[in-house]
Amino acid sequence: MLPSSGDPWQPYTIRAVRPIVGGDASANFVACHDVVYPYTVYKCHDTGLARLYMVDMEGSRGSNATVAVICHIDTSQWDPKHLYPSSSSMTSPAAGPPVCHTMPFGHMVWAKNGDGYSSVA
Repeated sequence: MLPSSGDPWQPYTIRAVRPIVGGDASANFVACHDVVYPYTVYKCHDTGLARLYMVDMEGSRGSNATVAVICHIDTSQWDPKHLYPSSSSMTSPAAGPPVCHTMPFGHMVWAKNGDGYSSVA
């Protein structure tokens, strides 16, 4: 079983980046985040147009980790306060800038595999 806390905080070196669902192509994915409940429950949503990568990292203390990184391509419909929390601007650019982030430990991203039937995860 994986520890509920994930890998320890430490400096990491990126060793490899693998695009999921073809290089620079964008697709829609389904992201699922755990919610506090007496048993396992996930809240899932469509990511909108995004790019998904699996990133292999090596920790400075010897541990290795592979994390999902999702890049939201068009953030123009996002709440500007979410994108620019320190800005007084209340409007978002016409085609908001891409935003990339790692998926928290224990959260999931569903992607259609090339053949649509299997996964190598």
